[in-house]
Amino acid sequence: TEAVRLIVLTLSSRRRTDGQKDGAVMRVTIKDIARIAGVSHPTVSRALNGEEGVGEETRARILEIARQLDYVPNLAAKR
Repeated sequence: TEAVRLIVLTLSSRRRTDGQKDGAVMRVTIKDIARIAGVSHPTVSRALNGEEGVGEETRARILEIARQLDYVPNLAAKR
């Protein structure tokens, strides 16, 4: 949708402001996806990991948003 495209542009232009790697683009997080999809971040996590407890329509919406945002899982966060 147009709203998702606008959010994609906004997120893709984010820059780090924490002093690390000046000018580096910040990664998309599950919290970003949750905010856009209107769900909690645990719901996004369950959807991305193929777990039960997420409706088909919600899962499809989350996966599409993740795809549009070029979401890459943070492997360090899986520990």
